[in-house]
Amino acid sequence: MAMLTTETGRLAHVASPEEIRTGGGLTASAKNVAYTVLPIVVIMLAWELAVRLSDMPPAILPPLSSIFAAIWSMTLDGTLFQDVWATLRRLFESAFIGIAAGTILGVLMGYFRIWKRMLIAPMNFLLAIPGTAMFPLSMIWFGLNELAITSILMYEVALTVMLKTWNRGEKRRFFP
Repeated sequence: MAMLTTETGRLAHVASPEEIRTGGGLTASAKNVAYTVLPIVVIMLAWELAVRLSDMPPAILPPLSSIFAAIWSMTLDGTLFQDVWATLRRLFESAFIGIAAGTILGVLMGYFRIWKRMLIAPMNFLLAIPGTAMFPLSMIWFGLNELAITSILMYEVALTVMLKTWNRGEKRRFFP
């Protein structure tokens, strides 16, 4: 059965309820899963094979079987979840502080021209420096601790949010 659509003027096929019920949804889903999973499995097998056949020391390039064994043992003794939780906590704390600082500075830059003039040069300078390049300085300033890591995350988030908020404010003018 065909029906003329009003939006495009083209013919469209209208499926019956039986066609919808038996329309190959399982087959299409299986194909999607295969197209997603198959390249990952091939890469993992190639990795394992390359490591086993090479003379590369396991400390530099460990086999996947060793990696999965370590993940499993960390799961059994509970350290995996502690480490994942500590990482997520650090990430969320840094993101929250960086978003707050970046939003405030971006709004000030978008609304007040004096703030824009004062902050645009430092912002452009700092945007050119990746956070990974700032990590050695952060270690010198704060030592190798949580503050050194979170300061880099806050730096990256705050700059990105500040730029996006300022650009949005320039386009819309926050207050007419």
